[in-house]
Amino acid sequence: MLLVEREHVVKQLNDLVLELANRKKIFTVISGSTAMGKSTVLRALNEQALSSGITVLSATSPPGENSSPYATLGKLLSTESGFTLPMPTAGVDTESEWIQVARQAHRVVAELARHGAVLITVDDVENTDVQSLRCLQYLHLTHDSASGPLGMAFTWEPRPGYTPPPILQELVYRPDVHHIRLNPLTRQGVAQLISECSGRSEPEEVTDSYYTLSGGNPLLIKAMLREEPVRDLSSRQEAPSPREETALDKHATAMSAFQQAILVCAHRMGPLATRVAGTIALLDGGADLHLLSLLNNINTGMAKQVVRAMTEAGLLKGIQFRHRAAQSALLREIPQHEQADLQYRAARLLHDQGAPSQSVAQLLLRTGPLQGQEWLISVLEDAARRALDENKAGLALQYLKLASECCSDENRRFSLKVRTANTQWLLLDSVSATACLRSLKAPVLAGKMHADEGLQVAEGMLWHLQLDDAVEVIDHVMSSAGDAMTECETRMRTLRSDVATCYPGVLPRIKADVSMDPSAKSVDPAICSSAVRAAQTLSAVLTRTANEHTMAQAEQVLQDESLAHGSLQAIAPALLSLIYADLLDSAAVWCDLYTTEAEAFDIPLSQELFGTFSSLVALRRGYLDVAADEAERALSRRADSWSLYTALTVATLAEAHTGIGQHHAAAEHFARPVPPEVFQTVPGLHYMFARGQHHLASDRPHAALADFSACGGRMTKWDIDSPSLAQWRIGAAEAWLRLGERQRAAKLVDEQLARTADGFPRARGAALRCLASIQTVKERPATLYKALQSFQVSGDRYGSARTLADLSEACQTLGDKAKARTAARRARRIAESCSARELTQALMPTSLATAKPQSANGSPEEHDSFAKLSDSERRVAILAAQGYTNRDVAAKLFVTVSTVEQHLTRVYSKLSIRNREELPTQFRIDSPTAS
Repeated sequence: MLLVEREHVVKQLNDLVLELANRKKIFTVISGSTAMGKSTVLRALNEQALSSGITVLSATSPPGENSSPYATLGKLLSTESGFTLPMPTAGVDTESEWIQVARQAHRVVAELARHGAVLITVDDVENTDVQSLRCLQYLHLTHDSASGPLGMAFTWEPRPGYTPPPILQELVYRPDVHHIRLNPLTRQGVAQLISECSGRSEPEEVTDSYYTLSGGNPLLIKAMLREEPVRDLSSRQEAPSPREETALDKHATAMSAFQQAILVCAHRMGPLATRVAGTIALLDGGADLHLLSLLNNINTGMAKQVVRAMTEAGLLKGIQFRHRAAQSALLREIPQHEQADLQYRAARLLHDQGAPSQSVAQLLLRTGPLQGQEWLISVLEDAARRALDENKAGLALQYLKLASECCSDENRRFSLKVRTANTQWLLLDSVSATACLRSLKAPVLAGKMHADEGLQVAEGMLWHLQLDDAVEVIDHVMSSAGDAMTECETRMRTLRSDVATCYPGVLPRIKADVSMDPSAKSVDPAICSSAVRAAQTLSAVLTRTANEHTMAQAEQVLQDESLAHGSLQAIAPALLSLIYADLLDSAAVWCDLYTTEAEAFDIPLSQELFGTFSSLVALRRGYLDVAADEAERALSRRADSWSLYTALTVATLAEAHTGIGQHHAAAEHFARPVPPEVFQTVPGLHYMFARGQHHLASDRPHAALADFSACGGRMTKWDIDSPSLAQWRIGAAEAWLRLGERQRAAKLVDEQLARTADGFPRARGAALRCLASIQTVKERPATLYKALQSFQVSGDRYGSARTLADLSEACQTLGDKAKARTAARRARRIAESCSARELTQALMPTSLATAKPQSANGSPEEHDSFAKLSDSERRVAILAAQGYTNRDVAAKLFVTVSTVEQHLTRVYSKLSIRNREELPTQFRIDSPTAS
């Protein structure tokens, strides 16, 4: 089968047969890369010649036949019965003898030519023995066209690393030889081959996938067609991404025919090409021509020739396999012990030539642990550092683990374990990180580790809530470090800053020098690290000493820090500073920026952390559904283990559920066991406050009061009694009001108002709203308007909705129904945007569409006139009875004003009334929650 794309070849074959039939002498060589269809073209030539009455003598020279004298010639002449070729004595190759055989062959061919044209064809002539080649050359040179036309056609593939014998080069490169070159199929040729082999026409993107994976090699395409079809794989020169690689591997499991075809192509190109292909597979994207030449003991030019041949054959694109299945097939050809040795040699060569550490480390990962190789450990350490700089924590962890396995020096191994624990922390592998940190405690206390590394261990312990161990390690390092403390002063300052702003319950237990205090005057912000400056800002916000300059410093830290390894210690407190200062719009922008960046990196900790902060911002802005979704996503990234910010995530999620009205979901989160160490941290304050809110919403004021009081007690004790951190006074005041203790509630509200006089608009709004509930009805609207203004300044939509609901109720009580309805409509609209379903439901008009109206004495009327109305008419009538205009009713029901008017006309007719003023009074909803 010859493809239409080979039309030029078909035409050349026709011309050759025509020339031969016209008694002309022809000599043709068909060349091309492996499996490009040379044999198919030669068979087509034979068939065309036979159909034209030409005698065809054909033979195929398989690999290895070049060691058997006259093997090919014997096959050529044995095809005609009645002719025998006397073979020479085995092992004899004298001048006279091959000439004698050549003359005998010439007589046989000449005899055939007398009866018509003769065509001699040899497939894979590069495998033909020298003796047969001499005879074929003799035939070509001595045959006279007067004796009859004679043609010769060979298929020829020059293999890389193989030098053909001179006699073959003379034959193939003669000036009178007509050359036909077969190139890989184009995309159109691939589409035709698919159609002819499968009987179906594939979409363009599927054809592109076959073309991409095969490079236009017909043998590979046919092999793929025998397997599950390949779909939706794009052409690319670089290695597949993890997601694409998964798809490729899934396909490769069913591609045994394709893999076998790959091996056939490689072996056909010869042992050198097979060896180089195996080396490329082993290096997995890390190969270059120089390295290939060194590992295979060939020069660079030969390596380039081999790569070019494999590229033409469709195996490679650049110096990389087009398909993982091809790579795995060739890897199986190399024994395991040879693979390890080759990878180590490649790694050592790359290292000696100054290659990047990550390129060398990739090879070492596949080599396995080796002892006594110091250069290897240094390479892996550097590669791990660079991987972390590129936010590839998973890869960094692999490098560090291998380095630890190769390291025989105890102190260096401890250092590697510290870095391993830190990387496991970034990957949210709390179990492994915790175990690793605990194993390092004893070496720290035994003085076997540097002070800076000991403090890193303490940082990890704090994060994983191993607070007692952390305190013990810090105290030991500080008391025994001596002169080494000067070298690690920056880390000590950062650590104590973290403790002061995140673990205030631990701070009194640490024997720290006052100069390490983040708020100490001796600390110059100009020379501090970003982490310390961010901690200073957060400390100022929590202690209510922040000003515009302080918040500008937080913004500056966020602008200076990119999301790279080590920056989280600066970004987290800076973001929290903005959140606690009620700069929610700015915090939202930074959260979105970092969240988007974190999703592109292999740093799960960043993704969890920014998800938590995003959910807290959404909660404080009143977007309850967004807050719940973000917190749920952040919480799903870790298992059941707890770390510093887990409590904040749980608290935010539960508080969002409480605001939505999903009290059962909130209760489930608080039912989880909580490590007691949580309540020595700032996130623990969030947890207690959120649990108090849940108790309050579930009508358990005593339990709520206990949580709010415990929260407030810790905040006061730790001197971080900021109303923006947790509004414990307002929560406690609301609980006291539920218990009928108005004076106690009023005292707490006054304290909160005093603390929010110069800032914290969100907390001030909550205090004013609570104050209104204590005041007389006449005083409430004015106070609620002030509360609403504060909530609007802070951007808290949920707080605004609750305040408007209270305002509607106050106006309704005062008899101002118009203001009550207006406030209720605004409250409901905002509550809906917040997904505050419980509040929205409370603000909805009482639905009478499915309920019987009540008579004056409360019993259902037996002859309900509203029963005559349709559902649409009933809804319109209910809203009209409440005093809504036709335009308002139309907006609420999403219909036109004309439709409302038509419904009302029918309502009046059915109820035998003249206008809306005569609608039954029992359907006029006076409750402000119905507005």
